[in-house]
Amino acid sequence: MPYLQERFHDLLADESVYHDPPPEHRSAGPTIPDKSALLTSPIHTLPVELLSRVFVLGAKGKPYPDLTPIDTPTFEVLVSHVCHHWRDVALRTQSLWTTLTFRLNCHMGRAHKYLARNNRLLLDIFIDTCAEDEYRAGYNLFRDEFMPIFHILIPHVDRWRSLTLKVRDRGCKLGARNALSTCGAARNLEYLQLWHIEDWDSAERLFTQIGPPPVVIFDRSLPSLKHLSLVGVNVPWLQSPFLEDLASIDFALHSEDVRVPYHVWANMLATSPNLEKMSLHYSGPKTSGEHWPETVISVPGLKELSLTDLDPPYMCEVLRRLHIPNVAQLRLELPAQEPDADFDGFLAYLIAPPRSSGDDEGSTSDEGSAPKAEADGPLFPHLRTLAVSALECSAQSFRRLLEVSPHLTQLELGCKRLTEGLFQELLHVIIEDAKGKQREGAPPSCGAVQRVLLPDLHTVRISGITSAALVQYIEFRRRHGCPVMRWHVSERMRDSELERVVQEMEQRGEDERIVWFISEEDEEDEEDEEDETDGEGEEGSEGVHGGSDDAQASGDPEDDEPQDDEPEEYSDEDGEGSPDDE
Repeated sequence: MPYLQERFHDLLADESVYHDPPPEHRSAGPTIPDKSALLTSPIHTLPVELLSRVFVLGAKGKPYPDLTPIDTPTFEVLVSHVCHHWRDVALRTQSLWTTLTFRLNCHMGRAHKYLARNNRLLLDIFIDTCAEDEYRAGYNLFRDEFMPIFHILIPHVDRWRSLTLKVRDRGCKLGARNALSTCGAARNLEYLQLWHIEDWDSAERLFTQIGPPPVVIFDRSLPSLKHLSLVGVNVPWLQSPFLEDLASIDFALHSEDVRVPYHVWANMLATSPNLEKMSLHYSGPKTSGEHWPETVISVPGLKELSLTDLDPPYMCEVLRRLHIPNVAQLRLELPAQEPDADFDGFLAYLIAPPRSSGDDEGSTSDEGSAPKAEADGPLFPHLRTLAVSALECSAQSFRRLLEVSPHLTQLELGCKRLTEGLFQELLHVIIEDAKGKQREGAPPSCGAVQRVLLPDLHTVRISGITSAALVQYIEFRRRHGCPVMRWHVSERMRDSELERVVQEMEQRGEDERIVWFISEEDEEDEEDEEDETDGEGEEGSEGVHGGSDDAQASGDPEDDEPQDDEPEEYSDEDGEGSPDDE
């Protein structure tokens, strides 16, 4: 098991692992007779408390359930199947069994075992149901399995720490309404993510979908809530007093008629002084039915802002009513919604937002009638990370945005959906002298200083350009004495030229590195290619795929767990010794 070996090598190399564990972990550790004399591996000589601590640290490093293959065994299950000694330690370490993931039918039975092994600690719950055309009875989760899941969970509602619920069907959404409106208060719930994901085809179709009005959830009582994510789901805004004192907000896919009223939006932000993250994806405060006051809401703690699929005037109206000077990370996914539309006006607002003359920082007059004065600087003067995956704008606007972001250390560009030529703006040199900045090509005056855009840039994540263009930029940065240390490059761009650059970086022995990643664009391209291939060979492929699907539907994914190292003695008295946890 290479994954386990790698995790334990890292954990044992960390000196903090050898410190005394916190009281909660000491109390969770079992008292087991020392069997180290009978074992040959050095790791078996570790005290039980330390081994339990290593397990806990290993479980913390596991990926989010939504990012793992659906039938992959969990870390806690893997370590509990290595040997009898490890299994004893793992089963008695309650904090290993706090994450309940429901993606397959067999996960409902597994949840009962997890709850039996952890009868006091808070729970993290992840429920991911399938779409109707993906459902296979007895294998994954759909309408028939929905309420039985909550019959398992609702008796433990006081122990819910986080709940992520994803539905892809209106029938399942009705089940969610029923479950969350009758489960009662969740006094320890800190993270709430509700997703209704369907293929709406277009924003217009999403806008025309009319469903039943939202229901009151959790008896209006979520006193510990800090992180709220609503994707394609709305709540009764006026009957949700938990919309305050939040640390992160993620609103997505809300048509105009179901968006949050502006006064509720304003109160939510004003009563959340510790708000650090905000993401708006085709969502935000409602524009119809009420007048937006001009009062500016100060959110000084906001560090991360993400804007997706929003109109330029709407974004400007939202942002000019916010005082968020400490944003350090900005993510933009702004494809043009109409032909010939662009976001130059929005970028101009980010570059030099006008402010009312005579206004104090962080406030405006109620009527907003004061004349506009020149801005003091960019809207986000402390920007460190800029991620742009879609943007229609002029080259000049894009360059100006980079010019006013000199402290940027990380840049992420998905160039496939950027206006052609924007990447080339990174190759410009700024000439600074006593008279101010001049464009490349202007004759430098005496004492002029030349510098590249983004001189502090350390990390670049890039996709959607040619390898030649990337190599040109790598060499450009080196030539001007500002090499980028970390290049995260789309696997789709990988070719012999970039492989040559990788070898060159290794030979130089410096800190420059190229790391490959698979982007969403790569996956979409691969799916398109597979669809084309399937279409060409559709007539002869039915027999091949039919057999494997039947086997997968009838087979139990629990049987895929490692059993080679597990002798018969692992059968515990409670019948949990066989590898059926997954």
